Formats: sequence, structure tokens, C-alpha cells
Amino acid sequence: MRLRHWPANPAIALLTASALLSGCGGNGEKDQIRDAVCNRVNDLFASQMGCNATPAKPVVSIDVFGARGQTLIARVSTGTCTETPKIAWSNSSGQSLGTDLTLEDSTPDSKLTISATCGTGSATQTLAANSVSTAGAAFAVLQNGKVYLWGSPEWGGAYTPVESISNISKIIATERGFAALLADNNVMSWGPDAITIEKPADATSGESPKATGALQNLKDIQSGYNAFFATRQDGSFVAWGNLYSVSQDDYFPLNHAQLGLTAEQITALSNFRSVAFTESAYALIAADGTVQSFGEADSGGNSYKIGSQKLRRVAGNRYDFVAQTEDGNMVGWGSGYSSPLYTSSGTQLSNVSSFVLNGYSGAAIDSNAKAQAFGSSAYIESADSSAVAAQLSDVKSIVASEYSFAALKKDGTVVHWGDSPRMQASFDAVKSKLTQVIRLFANDQAFVALKSDGTVVSWGDAEKGGDSSAVSADLKNVLTITGNQYAFAALRSDGSVVSWGMQSKGGNSSSVKARLANVRAIYGTAFGGFLAVTKSGDYVTWGDAWAGGDSSRVSGKLTAIPYYAQ
Repeated sequence: MRLRHWPANPAIALLTASALLSGCGGNGEKDQIRDAVCNRVNDLFASQMGCNATPAKPVVSIDVFGARGQTLIARVSTGTCTETPKIAWSNSSGQSLGTDLTLEDSTPDSKLTISATCGTGSATQTLAANSVSTAGAAFAVLQNGKVYLWGSPEWGGAYTPVESISNISKIIATERGFAALLADNNVMSWGPDAITIEKPADATSGESPKATGALQNLKDIQSGYNAFFATRQDGSFVAWGNLYSVSQDDYFPLNHAQLGLTAEQITALSNFRSVAFTESAYALIAADGTVQSFGEADSGGNSYKIGSQKLRRVAGNRYDFVAQTEDGNMVGWGSGYSSPLYTSSGTQLSNVSSFVLNGYSGAAIDSNAKAQAFGSSAYIESADSSAVAAQLSDVKSIVASEYSFAALKKDGTVVHWGDSPRMQASFDAVKSKLTQVIRLFANDQAFVALKSDGTVVSWGDAEKGGDSSAVSADLKNVLTITGNQYAFAALRSDGSVVSWGMQSKGGNSSSVKARLANVRAIYGTAFGGFLAVTKSGDYVTWGDAWAGGDSSRVSGKLTAIPYYAQ
């Protein structure tokens, strides 16, 4: 059919074309007429003719869940776009950090940006830098140079001198207190008397000075159990706090003649890299990778067996230090370890990619994803994994309680060993449910598994979170879990929270349930306080008031804790 003249009015053209199409024969002739009409009709009639109008731009949105410094989970909506969205995480310098929906947040002190692109649609979301710090029984929130404190006053939950200043650049937490690095590179710290420094002169005055030197011109601070270790602007080292002696049941300053740092160690620790601690000793990796340790020898205070080996990482449990050398081997020193480290079967640990410690033993994953336990197996059950050795292949990660371990395999199943009297029966009861697990969580006495469908499985000490059956109906669409030593709190995809475990330590959040909406992050103190931050920056606390479960002390002063950058 040949088309000579088309009506100028699009509406009449549409009617004419429809009549022609109804009388057409083959599809080719219909396509010719449709194409001709599409060149004449406006957008109002284009869709009625099946014309190829420009598609609407997909509406893409991003929401993020998780506390800064932990695992972040992005939820992306792509609207009408059917493609797989492209994800990009980057830090404040624009450096790429990852392209998955989840990210292990290694840069919590700076803003973090995530972008998602799907077809022609895109969205960006920027997370605020972390402002929450936790001691064992107190919270500290830093905003605009001021700090807001609550929880146990003896453990850092109150200190008027620091709360009255507004030139704080960073907060560093120990288990027993906090330190504030000031804008003028000086420091103020509080908690137990041994770490409390209001003025620089407090550090070096008296017959038994709290610090090994002047606390001025500081560049960076790291924490120990009840001590702080700092690098000055010129790279020199200084420390303050105390050291507990198990054998003498007493505390001593870090410059104690027998147990403390020597002058040679202080010099060697210029620009030190990291610190670890046991009950009665500290170990620091120097800039050249060698280790300097001090304290009671039976708790790791003497590392002469390690010599000048270069270490990549060091960690401590109750009485021993364990370190990974730069060539992937494992060494240890203290009460029950020797160097190098061997498994209970007599195999030397080598080619280790990661390791984790519980209170008394350790478990390592090698480069072939095989896991093995180590430690003094004659005394500690969890140091011997021979009973489950055949199952410990293709291991993805390991978490620890005080006396046992749980390994997550790449196929989503879980292997557990150690602490049989407390753990074995409850693990056996849920073992068949431990499939399609994506993450494991633990406190001192219990474990929690998060499955890919958003459900949760727990085992261990029932009172401390090992039994979640009372809230199992609510444990759906869970994204992440936060724990303290007594309880757990699960964050769901709708922003609601479910908690269980010891009621007085945060296991019961019913009193604040109505306020636990649109939550994006949960923080916990070790001894029983929880803090939830919402999408809009509102915050909610519950649990043991002594341990930070009651934030009324800062009510009216701290108005919000931003999750997203303003």
C-alpha cells in the first residue's frame, strides 16, 4: 500500500492509520504504515501506536545498613531496570573500596560513598564518618569537636573536663576508658586513675609518673587493655596507663622497673605499627616488623624466642601471644606456646592466610582454605580439632567464643568444636538447620548463624543468647547482628530490631520497641548496653544502664547521631 497524503492533525492521522491497519494484509505492510504514522503523531498517541518512544529513566535508590567499622550491607532498588546494578564503594579520597553489595568497612573515620548504576539510572549515598566509640561499659559520641558520654563513670561514661571542651579531633577507646586526641595534638584521657590525664603535666608528675614521657605533639594513638600507646609528630613513642600482674594481683605503671618498657624498647618503637595484649603483658610491632613485648613472662612479656623475625600481625588471648610472620608462618610465646607453632597433630602451621584466637587457643586457615586448631591441647579442648579435621576444608571464616570455635564453610555449612559441656548438645540440636549460612557471630558463650534467607540459628549458653527460640518468629529478613557478652540484637531489612539473651543486658528491648524503627546501625558495649542509630539520626539505647543502656545523661544535649552525611 502506498501512502500519499497524511492528515496534519495527529488525532485524525491516528484514526486513519488504525483503519488502514485493520484492513492490512501482511505484517510488512503494517510496519510501513506504523513507521509513517510514528513520524507524524505526537507523544500523546505514540504509545497507542506502539511507537519506539524514549524509555523512562529508571529510578535507582540506595539504602545502607550496618555500623561503621563493621560489615556494611547495601540495599539497592532499580525500579524498571532489569539489568544487574553496578555497585561502587569509595572513600573520601575517591579511592575504590569494592563493587559488591557488602563491604568490610576498614576506613570508618572518614566519609564513605556508595553509588549504584542501572541502565541510564543512578544513585549515590554518602555515609557519615563514624562518631561512636565504645568502652566496656560506656559510650562516647564525637560531634563537632565535642564529646558526649554515658554509661559507667568509672569506665569513662562521665568526665566533666573533656565534656567542656570543643577541640577534639578523635576519640580512642580502651576497655576501661577513653582518650581524646585534641586539635592542638595534645591529649586528654579518662576512666580509671591510671589512664586519667587532664593536663600534660599530669603525665610526668609525681614519684610514679603515669606516662613514659611527655604527652604533647601527638600524631596517632592506639589502645591496650588499660593503656594507650602513641606516636608523636616526630615519630617518637610514648605510652601511659598500667599493667596488671596476675602473679602479684596488682597494677603497675608501664615504666615499672621490672615489668614495664625499657628505654631501649621506647626508642625501638618509633613509628610502631600495632599493639596487642594478654592479661599481664603487651606486645607491639615496631616499624621494621620486629616485636617488643613487656610484662609478666608467663603471659607473653618476654618474646626473646621470636628474635628479629618480621611479623605481619600479632594477637593475644588470656596468657599467650600469637603472630603471623611475613612469610605466612605462625609463631607464639607466653604460657603455653612455643615458636614455631604446631597443631595438635604435630604439623607446623605454615602458609596461613588468617587466624583467630579464643581465650586459650587458636584456629588458622591456610592458603588452601583448610583450617586447623592449635594451642595446649592437653588442657584446652578447643586446641584440638582432630575430631572434625575431615570437615575443615573449604573454610571461609572462623569465629570464637571464650572456649570454642565455629567455622563457616564455603558451601554454607558450619563446623563447631570445643567447650563440649556447654556447646555440644545445643549445636547438635540445630546442626541440620545450619545450611546456606552467610555469616557467623559470637560472644563469650554463644554463637549465631545468619542464613541467606534472612533467618537466624543460635546455639550455646541459652541465657546469653544461645537460644533464640522465643523470638524465632520475628527473626526474619535479618541483615546483620550485634552482640555483647550476654545478648544479641538483630537488625532487619525494614529497620526494626529483635533482641534476645539476658534480659537485663539488652536481651529484652520491648520497652523501646516503638522507637526502634528505621534503624540503620547498632552498637554494643561488652557488658550489656546497646545503642541504635536510625536513618534520620535519632538514637535509642537499652540494656544495662550502668553499661550504657541509658543515655538520659545526654538527653537534650546530643540531639542526633547522623548515619548519612549531611
